[in-house]
Amino acid sequence: LASEGGKLVAAIVLRWVVDRFGLGPIWDKILDRQVPKDPWYHGDGMALLVLLTILVVTGVVLAMGYCPAIDEAYQSVEYITHQQTLGWFVRGRHYWSGGFMVVMLFLHLCRQLLLGGYKAPREGTWLVGVFLLVIVLTTSLLGYVLRWDERGYYGLRVVLAALRNVPVVGDQLVLLAQGGPE
Repeated sequence: LASEGGKLVAAIVLRWVVDRFGLGPIWDKILDRQVPKDPWYHGDGMALLVLLTILVVTGVVLAMGYCPAIDEAYQSVEYITHQQTLGWFVRGRHYWSGGFMVVMLFLHLCRQLLLGGYKAPREGTWLVGVFLLVIVLTTSLLGYVLRWDERGYYGLRVVLAALRNVPVVGDQLVLLAQGGPE
């Protein structure tokens, strides 16, 4: 009985918020719509959105205890992991969500390639997706470098070696990526 009363109060409060803030059209068009039955793999976009949300929230929490100075970066990661309240949990959630996001991105990319998601009239959506893929992979690498440990250092060296092999502009790309000659 108590849970039914709580649900009723929540419904009344939600209806009040929707009415007072003029969210009716948004509620009707986006939140309160029927979703057609599709194959299970059509949910990979929503899974990516959930993972991105987790990464943003945990990233903000981690940034509050992180120091970006080269000589203090690793110590601040150690502090977050071992001394900050639930720091190990937030860092672990961020780490695993980042890994799952890269895996889900490649599964989503493969699905789009197999089903022709790049064909007309979806070329614009495809280009936005490719742009987002590059951003996610870049931030994924930068997350490793932020820790400033051996894994991050050698991961960056691998990427710089790959950039160096780009014909004609490889050396300039390396200079741009590392911010100078060293």
